[in-house]
Amino acid sequence: MASTLAEEIARLHLEPGHPYRLRVDDKEIEVRVLSEEQAEEDPDRLIFLNVPPSPNSRIIKPKPVPLRLPAPIIITEDDLKPDPRESNGVRIVRQIYKITYPTGKIYIGKDPFGSARYMGSPNRALVNADFESLSELQRRNYSLHKEILWQSATATEAELAAKEVECIRSYRSNDPSIGYNRWPKFRQGVTGAEASIVGGPQIVFGASASDPGVEPPEVLTDDET
Repeated sequence: MASTLAEEIARLHLEPGHPYRLRVDDKEIEVRVLSEEQAEEDPDRLIFLNVPPSPNSRIIKPKPVPLRLPAPIIITEDDLKPDPRESNGVRIVRQIYKITYPTGKIYIGKDPFGSARYMGSPNRALVNADFESLSELQRRNYSLHKEILWQSATATEAELAAKEVECIRSYRSNDPSIGYNRWPKFRQGVTGAEASIVGGPQIVFGASASDPGVEPPEVLTDDET
């Protein structure tokens, strides 16, 4: 390189990455300083493209617009109330269950809380009387079998009570020879499908527990749930 050209380039005080361009004899000349890494690369592998801007290109400048925020979340007093379908943070699943005793008889009841340890409340005298027919070994070593016949997380208390009566009639657990339910009163030939038609008026929540054939409704305490 001629000394005069080298001197002129030195006067530019170029840093790596800062090229200098000029036009000489209608040709674009570019002078640039290579970094140490670039200087070690094979020059034949380097391709320089000079792409002129397209005549159809245009510059779009963004326009400031008002910031649009989402609608605020409004929390009402009702939102802060506990869900009536939950108990101590646990989702309530209303259930109809069937308990099978070692005597071979069954008992069907409803559980408005879905408690895993609740085993019903049949008439104790009826159960104890049947246990007298068991052997001494059976009375000292026995188990109860619990089966969930139906459950719902959305059913109302009225729907739960109606489903209980339907299952009692369907399984005939109010038949003294089959089960320990004494309410609704057993009537020969009345099953779950007919419960809403035959003997429907017997489902009276105000009935006295002392009335013959009336089993008081189940009431669960906090300890039982």
